[in-house]
Amino acid sequence: MSGDLAPITNEVNEALVVRLQTLYRARRARREAVELANSSYLKCWDAVSGLAYYCNLRTGLSSWKKPLLLAARDPIDTKVDTGLENVDIQEIRTKVQDEPNVDQLSLKDRQRRREESLAFKRKCEDEKRELMLRHRRKIVRAMRHFEKNMLDEKSRARQERQAKLKNDNQQLLQDLYEGKKASELTDFET
Repeated sequence: MSGDLAPITNEVNEALVVRLQTLYRARRARREAVELANSSYLKCWDAVSGLAYYCNLRTGLSSWKKPLLLAARDPIDTKVDTGLENVDIQEIRTKVQDEPNVDQLSLKDRQRRREESLAFKRKCEDEKRELMLRHRRKIVRAMRHFEKNMLDEKSRARQERQAKLKNDNQQLLQDLYEGKKASELTDFET
C-alpha cells in the first residue's frame, strides 16, 4: 500500500517544483525587463516647458508619455551605490547653497531657447505643409478610400441590423401564431 503512495507524492512534488520554477523565471524575467527599460530610457527635463519627457537611448526617440515598460516607476540607476546613509545632510545643504543654481537660466537664455523652439516648430510645420502639397493626390485618394470604407461598413452594419430585426419579427410572429393555435386547441378540447 505504501508503494502506491510514492508515485503520487513524486508527481505532486514534481508539479510543485515545476510551478515554483516557472514563478521564479517569471519574476526574474520581470526584473530583467525593468532593468532593460531603466537602462534604455532616460528621464529628461524640457527647459522651455519645465516638463519631463522620456528618451530612448537605443533608438533616439523621445516621448512625453511614460513608456509602459517602466510601469509606475521612474527609471532608476541600478548601478548607483546606495551607501549615502552615512553622509551628513547639513554637508549636502551647504554644498548646494555654495554652488550656483544650474537650473536657473538667465532671461536672455530663456528667450533664446524659446525662439529656437518656436523656429523648430515653424520648420516642422513648413516641412509638413510641403509634404502635404507634394503628396496631396495620395492624401486625397487615401481620404476617399477611408471614407468609402467607413460608409460601406456603416451600410453593412445597417443591413445586418435590419436582417436581424426582420428575422426576430418573423420568429415572434411565428411564436405568436403557434401560441394562439396551441391555446385554441387546448380550449377546444376541454
